[in-house]
Amino acid sequence: MFDGIWKLTQNGFPHEFTIEEWRLPDGDDLVEVSIKTPPQYAHQAQKDCDKHLRNLGLDPKGAQETKTRTALKYFAKTYR
Repeated sequence: MFDGIWKLTQNGFPHEFTIEEWRLPDGDDLVEVSIKTPPQYAHQAQKDCDKHLRNLGLDPKGAQETKTRTALKYFAKTYR
């Protein structure tokens, strides 16, 4: 079940965040955070994003499974 998409800007961070939230029927939340940048700036943008997330107390290298894969695993297990 889709819950929402938010576009956020934060002081001191030069990129716009896109945050998507999905909730599975069991109540688990899936959250995806992304930024968009031209390809030539991608490496620096990734470094900026990782640093900003760490400054917010978030682990940018945390669980790195896509929401699609997580949802498919859930439904495959639930509806066997």
